[in-house]
Amino acid sequence: MYNIHDTLNLHLEEKQYKDLIERYHFTREDLQRLKWLGKLAVKAAMPEMYCGIMDESSSDGEIKAPAADSDGGIKASAAGSDGGIKAPAAGSGGAIREAGQLCDKHGGRAEDKRLAVIVTLGSGFDMLQERYMQRGRLSEGYMLECIGMELLCNAYEQTAERIYGRTGMWISGFDFLGDREPLSRMTEIFQKIQPREIQYNQAYVLTPKKTVIFLTDLCEKRKESYCHVCTDCGNMNCPNRKTEERITKMYQYILFDLDGTLTDPKPGITGCVQYALHRLGIEEHDRDRLEPFIGPPLLDSFREFYGMDDEKGRQAVAYYRERFSDVGLFENEIYPGIRQMLERLQKAGRHLAVASSKPTVFVTKILEHFGILDYFEVIVGSELDGTRAKKEEVVEEALRQLLGREPLEKASDGAEDTMQCCDVVMVGDRKFDIEGAKAFQIASVGVSYGYAAAGELAAAGADVIVDTVEELERELL
Repeated sequence: MYNIHDTLNLHLEEKQYKDLIERYHFTREDLQRLKWLGKLAVKAAMPEMYCGIMDESSSDGEIKAPAADSDGGIKASAAGSDGGIKAPAAGSGGAIREAGQLCDKHGGRAEDKRLAVIVTLGSGFDMLQERYMQRGRLSEGYMLECIGMELLCNAYEQTAERIYGRTGMWISGFDFLGDREPLSRMTEIFQKIQPREIQYNQAYVLTPKKTVIFLTDLCEKRKESYCHVCTDCGNMNCPNRKTEERITKMYQYILFDLDGTLTDPKPGITGCVQYALHRLGIEEHDRDRLEPFIGPPLLDSFREFYGMDDEKGRQAVAYYRERFSDVGLFENEIYPGIRQMLERLQKAGRHLAVASSKPTVFVTKILEHFGILDYFEVIVGSELDGTRAKKEEVVEEALRQLLGREPLEKASDGAEDTMQCCDVVMVGDRKFDIEGAKAFQIASVGVSYGYAAAGELAAAGADVIVDTVEELERELL
């Protein structure tokens, strides 16, 4: 075999996302969006590596360029009919030596050989990035640019390992074309390696765009790292760091929980739970002990905290609503600053929805009572008959109505179905809100001013946790 051609298997580890934030001067708040785009990028990429041994003293001394295609670009030579790469014809000067000869003492010293390497992420990555750019989504386009660099970094590591596995030698470094090697060598390298689906034009611009070419020597010792990207300086005064102009999060679709997030419902909910328990012969005088009822579905709470079976639990829910529909509904108050925040979000063009485990009819009445109903395009709650009681089901329906399509988990693999998911965020005060967001791979913001137990939101995996309404507004705008 005269050339090496392998498909690479790339992914990004958790630590790499954190390094990426430092390396490209993002912020902690960008992490969720970077992870989502990274997942899309890995799925879209078709990473490959090609390499061949360059004999720096060709016997005929002549290099012929490949023929130009009809649009003026220069294409690589065609692959063999069996899908492999054909070697140059005999008599061409023996420009590429068989990889196995590297360890053959009769083939010359390995350190005398120069290896030409082409690494590409494939056209799929370009298509993904271009879709964002064409829609004016420049932030995501730039994030994908940085993610592409990180994936190439991983590709260098894998390429070094693949070459070692085939030759028993490690690459010693990177002499990139246009840096330590002239761009004019591209023609020579393409003629010898013959990569498929990779082209370059008269200005030596490569397609796919995330394609790199370098020359390297071979050595017996592995380098500590083959990562060849900007060092993560961590310098806050770095001239390349963006401050006012940095890439920021831009949530366009925002789902709010109601109880403990927009309003403080404690008097009404605990009073109605107390009333329901009394009707069932259970006396609970300390309303503070009933705070865990704020947030999750009522039936689940009666079963969990008082050991009720389904029948008794449903009876408790019925007693609860008996008082709630007339009295408890309005034993409630809006958190200071919520109305002003909603107004600014609406003026900024955000699309707002409420996703609550409370029955939709009650949610609507409460929002109307506090004069904030008109800020929301979509209002979704549970049903009085007990259906759509789980938070995941509520979030699913809210996403369907807000986005006008099936939520991500149930959507097709088409690009249109994935364009908006990193724009969506769920805001809530309990673990159920965070879990509902994770079920559909959307970002989540936990508000600690609600009724979550200490550490509950962090344990549930909230992407961001805020302590005040003011902090929440800064996070969303």
